[in-house]
Amino acid sequence: MENFTELEQMREQLNMLHKKLNEQEIINEALIRASIGRKVKSITRNTIFLVIGCIIGCTAFFMLHKLVNISLSLVIVTWLFFLVAIAYTVYSNSKVANNNLITNNLVKTRLNVLKFKKLEWQWLYFSIPFLFIWAPWFCWEIKTLVPDPEPLFVGGTIGGIIGLIWGIIMFRRNQRNANDIISEIEILQKESRAE
Repeated sequence: MENFTELEQMREQLNMLHKKLNEQEIINEALIRASIGRKVKSITRNTIFLVIGCIIGCTAFFMLHKLVNISLSLVIVTWLFFLVAIAYTVYSNSKVANNNLITNNLVKTRLNVLKFKKLEWQWLYFSIPFLFIWAPWFCWEIKTLVPDPEPLFVGGTIGGIIGLIWGIIMFRRNQRNANDIISEIEILQKESRAE
């Protein structure tokens, strides 16, 4: 009889332990999904900053066209670049900014985040060569149209450096957030396999 009571007590303790472990896994999964949500919001916030920066850039080039009379073709090419940057960034961001990302199938979510990372790298392969063509064109226009081009060169150089630093920071932050999301998904997948 004592063995039977001890056995029942052990079963109850084992059931309680199993219940606590299940609750712990649910809490752990909820924390990881919340962390993924924060990283997605950070990526979305970076996209909003880029859109604002492009709008400011379009406005600045319109003002340059009116004040210094730079060619309309340079203004149009610059605006097109900014519009393509906005469209491409919004598109690549849509891979991770899905409202169902946190509750989606983890495999699909991981694939979307990997697509986002790939799209960000592909943007660099387009934008860097474009800027190597655009920057000399901009300098040539300023040099030929402005009697004293030095202030515009200094301002353009400072703006270019700030834009470059800002772009690198945003790119690295987005890549780091994407890597963190992928790592957290892999942790969740390992935990679900262990069950």
